[in-house]
Amino acid sequence: LFQTGYLTIKGINPVTGAFILKFPNNEVKYGFYNSLMNYFVDNNKKIKRLTTDELIDDLVAENIEDFFSRITAFYSGIPYDLENKKEAHYQTIFYVLLAKYIKVEEHTATGSADAIIELPDQVYIFEFKMSNNGTAKDAIQQIDTQGYAKKYNNPSETRKIYKVGVVFDVKERTIVEYLVNE
Repeated sequence: LFQTGYLTIKGINPVTGAFILKFPNNEVKYGFYNSLMNYFVDNNKKIKRLTTDELIDDLVAENIEDFFSRITAFYSGIPYDLENKKEAHYQTIFYVLLAKYIKVEEHTATGSADAIIELPDQVYIFEFKMSNNGTAKDAIQQIDTQGYAKKYNNPSETRKIYKVGVVFDVKERTIVEYLVNE
């Protein structure tokens, strides 16, 4: 592409010595994107990356099933030897996926919720459990018992409040159960 003029040298990385390439102008750039790129990119090998925006879009649309399908698939792709068997491991990954929008270990008067995502029209309160330490129903019960949603129980709060119990399996190393209560 360089030899044919589709790319020019913008500079050289001083550390690696690699050439930094660019399109010479917008006409060449858009021509490449519109006609030649398919010849250089194997569409069968494209990897679909999980994005925070997709996850948040699912929550905004109240599409919980797609939200958990995406996250479950993501967790399933984490190599087994990088995992430990503690809830904090899974909570940290959940946090990293949603860092821009999430509060973790959100303190209340009676305890701390594992994670809370506050959106313009919804609030999602998450409680996590390991499969050897409880069920999704147990997690929802903990949200209720500990009163994690109480701070949203006021007349001026118009957002929907969702209580979400999530169970991670020690052997499968992914989400195996979730329950959502409004």
